[in-house]
Amino acid sequence: MLNGLNPLIAFLAGLASFVSPCVLPLVPAYLAYLGGRRAGADSIAVAGAAFVAGLSLIFILFFYVFSLGATPQGLSLMIAYCLGLGLPFLALAFGLENARPLVAYVNAHRRAIDLASAAVLVVMGVLLLTNRLTWLSAGLVQLIPSWPSPSL
Repeated sequence: MLNGLNPLIAFLAGLASFVSPCVLPLVPAYLAYLGGRRAGADSIAVAGAAFVAGLSLIFILFFYVFSLGATPQGLSLMIAYCLGLGLPFLALAFGLENARPLVAYVNAHRRAIDLASAAVLVVMGVLLLTNRLTWLSAGLVQLIPSWPSPSL
């Protein structure tokens, strides 16, 4: 059954799984975990690598325990899948490591960002409630002439 499968396909399936409804909701919690690390502690990249290693280990152990007759080819496919799934998590960790000054700035101005976000949500809610969302689209067309027109 595994003869036609290629580890590259398993790797790509792992990459695609990152945006699946089962994995994508983990990303905000993962970023919050990484962002909450103190500057003196291990680097964010090391913490991200530890997360990916732990997640991969759990996947591989579940594969081994719950698949009767696990084959070396099946194990290699599972490892390739875990590498594909872990790559975006590692990329986020390295990106967050390089964005420490930005994260510090955002944390310092979190209250203002929260208030501005709430104001945008209220305005959007009022526009939706009053069926005036086209005002926003029309305004964008006036500001940016190449913006798609709201007319049907």
